[in-house]
Amino acid sequence: MKLPAREVIRAFEKAILLEGKPDTIRIDNGPEYRRREFIAWATRRGIKLHFIEPGKPTQNSFIESFHGKLRDECLDQKWFASLSDAKTKIENCRRFYNEVRPHSSLGGYPPRDYQMNSSYEKQAMNC
Repeated sequence: MKLPAREVIRAFEKAILLEGKPDTIRIDNGPEYRRREFIAWATRRGIKLHFIEPGKPTQNSFIESFHGKLRDECLDQKWFASLSDAKTKIENCRRFYNEVRPHSSLGGYPPRDYQMNSSYEKQAMNC
């Protein structure tokens, strides 16, 4: 799905309000990230954009894993009665993934708990 740059910027601004401004955002080469408006926004905010190499999704493995889990555990499992219903159910899935679901790569912690209890520095914004 292609999003207008302003929608992408709005999503990142919301994430920054919740999580703080990252030094770097690792992203794929989608057209929404290559638009001048998005690049100018990142520059103004002092955020470095790290584009993964084309055809190398493993360089962004955390988000690729999230996309796979979202598809398998949410989108393929649910019926949506309306756009509002879809937004609610997808947000519930996202919260479960980030706040409840254990992740083996994080020692069995959900990302939120790992972030709160870890001293590592965020190098890139996760989902």
